[in-house]
Amino acid sequence: MLPPDDSVSNSPALDALLATSMAFSGALDAGDLSRLRGLLAPECEFVEDGASVRGADAVVELLRVAVRWSERSFDDVRPTSTVGFANESSVEVAVTILWMRVPGRWHRLHCERSLEFGADGRVARLTMRCDAGAGRGFCEFARASGAPPVPRGFGIPTED
Repeated sequence: MLPPDDSVSNSPALDALLATSMAFSGALDAGDLSRLRGLLAPECEFVEDGASVRGADAVVELLRVAVRWSERSFDDVRPTSTVGFANESSVEVAVTILWMRVPGRWHRLHCERSLEFGADGRVARLTMRCDAGAGRGFCEFARASGAPPVPRGFGIPTED
C-alpha cells in the first residue's frame, strides 16, 4: 500500500483518518480481518451495488467470504490499496487486485473503496465500487479460471 499524497494532509483530524484508512486498507489487503474488525464502528454499513449489510460482525463476515473465495479460487492474489482523496469525514482508496491462476493466467481488477468515518474515528460506512465493464471482465476471467461465482465484497455485481 502506498502512503497518501502529502498535499491532502493538513490537520490532526485528517491525519488520524488517513492513518486509520491506511491501517484498514493494509489489514484488508493482508486478509487480517481481526485487525480490520477493530477499525469498524459497531453499526458499520457495507454498501455495494445498491445492497447493504449493517453491523461490524456482518461486514467482517461478508469480507471473510470474499477473502476465502479469493484464496480458494486462485493460486495468488495480490491486492494493493492507495489512499487518495480525503476530507474531514471520508477517504477514497484506489484498489488494484492482481489475480493469478497457474499456468500463467492473470487478471488485474481496479475498484474503489470509500471509507466514511463516525465521530469516534472508526469506519462507519464502507462502499465498494467497480466499473461495470471491469466487473464483467473479471467475472469472465474468474469463470474461465474455474472459480465459483464471484461473491459480494469486490464492488461488482454478484453473478446469478
